[in-house]
Amino acid sequence: MVAAAEGTLPVNNTLAASLLVIAAGIAVNPPGIIVQLGLLSAENGRRKALAYFAGLLVSLFAFAAVAYIVFGRFDLTQKGSVPSTAHYVIFALGGLVVLGVGIWLWRQPAEAVGGFIGKALEDLDHIKLSVAFLLGFLLVNYPLELVGATTVLQAKLPRAEAIAYYVGFVVLASSTIWLPMVLALAMPERWGRWSDAIKRWTVAEGNVVLGLLIVAIGVLVTAQGVLGLLK
Repeated sequence: MVAAAEGTLPVNNTLAASLLVIAAGIAVNPPGIIVQLGLLSAENGRRKALAYFAGLLVSLFAFAAVAYIVFGRFDLTQKGSVPSTAHYVIFALGGLVVLGVGIWLWRQPAEAVGGFIGKALEDLDHIKLSVAFLLGFLLVNYPLELVGATTVLQAKLPRAEAIAYYVGFVVLASSTIWLPMVLALAMPERWGRWSDAIKRWTVAEGNVVLGLLIVAIGVLVTAQGVLGLLK
């Protein structure tokens, strides 16, 4: 209540909205989602999917540590300062990566997307747990991972509150990876049908729909970075 009276709540709402957009830019990741769906359908799939998810979590927290080491001693609220400018440049860069992926996916013919998915799912029955973990660590938008953490640092919240916001960010950013695992465990037969339908839909027409969605998210993320630089 005291925080709200002092005007902290609007800042927190702004932070939540910003983190939501950044998390969406990480979550809507076609290669990562398709690999996770393939791992769940593979031999020993649950363990492989869990290893992939663990790799993503380690990546998110590793970049949070990097952000704290590099930016933690600076005041990112100082407009025009080198750290603040670097924060927004990374922000815009992450958005451009999302935008580029969306445009590429949107412009590809369905057959090309189907071929891409086929390659991503190739030989997942024989993939090692260590490789699944490594894929989870690598198939992420690194600039957005970094900027998610620096955005929390920029809000200058008490430590417990900052950690809570970042944990919420991690949950949202990894939702497209952990949610399939939950569904596969809770309703395996129904999930099997859904998973096959998702793959068929992605091959048939998902390139346009997903591409446009990712482009929209990329535009929002890039705009936040650019507006931050112009303030």
